[in-house]
Amino acid sequence: MPDSQRGRRLVLVSLVVVFALSTALDLWGTASAPAVRYGRPLAMALSCLLVWQRRLWARWLVALLALGILFAGPLAMANGLGPWTLGGALLWAVSFLTAGSLFTLFRSPDARAYLSPAATDVPPPSVSAGA
Repeated sequence: MPDSQRGRRLVLVSLVVVFALSTALDLWGTASAPAVRYGRPLAMALSCLLVWQRRLWARWLVALLALGILFAGPLAMANGLGPWTLGGALLWAVSFLTAGSLFTLFRSPDARAYLSPAATDVPPPSVSAGA
């Protein structure tokens, strides 16, 4: 039986990992435009906030924004930075951490139980007989 409280912790950890990796890679990059350097972490933060508010469509926005992080290892290898070097190993670790976080966010039964619309903490509205 899926546990909503455990799902809440899993979703929180997944979102924090994806946000931290996204922010670290964007600040580590050499982009000169402030919109590129600070805009993507801001968009990731807002989409993580929407996922935390149980907007199911926002999970796909997080996945879309995490595509660049997900392919960091393969892109490093394509650019000649092998996985046996320090930078390559770090980028492959970032790719695997991102993949694990997205897998947890989308496939974990506990996370799905927490994110389901039926798991809201708000009681249903009462229906009056006279109205």
